[in-house]
Amino acid sequence: MDGCDRPPIGPGEGMTTGASEKQFNRRMEIITTIILAIASLLTAWSGYEASQWASIQAISLSQASSKRVEASQAASLGGQDRLLDVTAFAGWLNAIGAQDRALADFYRARFRSEFRPAFDAWLSAGPLENPDVPRTPFELSIYRPRRSAQSAELEAEADALFARGSDASDVSSSYVRVTLYMAAALFFAAISKSFEERSLRFVTIGISVALLLFGAVNLLPLPLA
Repeated sequence: MDGCDRPPIGPGEGMTTGASEKQFNRRMEIITTIILAIASLLTAWSGYEASQWASIQAISLSQASSKRVEASQAASLGGQDRLLDVTAFAGWLNAIGAQDRALADFYRARFRSEFRPAFDAWLSAGPLENPDVPRTPFELSIYRPRRSAQSAELEAEADALFARGSDASDVSSSYVRVTLYMAAALFFAAISKSFEERSLRFVTIGISVALLLFGAVNLLPLPLA
């Protein structure tokens, strides 16, 4: 007998090897199925949240744009109101300088209601006798045309809506990135089935699990729409 000849494999040993391989494949199938299920669920959830936050972004930016248009209109009207007040006050000053009391009273009677309190406060402070009094009523804090104030409020609302839209854009992008991680995890889990070598299956499954965990870690802190 040749010393290099090996004894034939017995029936029991072949069955054991086949059973071991079958058990290994079964375990890999279970692991792959779990990964595919979890990754598919998280992919769908991330895609849904990304679309919701994209809608919030679009709505917020649209509302911000509308608010800025309203603010511009209010600012324009507020500027017209201020111009009317300045014109009426200048007429009153000229009438007082010309010592035309009737004309001065005529202008004063036509002061706008928003300007009159500031004018009365300024006049009662004695601007001719007291040098500490502001030169015109327009420098008093009490003078604040309503539409000018409304313009400032609308601008603040527009800024808040724009900031919300920007934040929503960032959140939507984060969800999209998570979707990509999950898609990659699905890809590696799916191709692992095509490899017969254990080492290759372990590598692809390991990459899939790593991507799945990384995506899940990035998904957890994200806000819900």
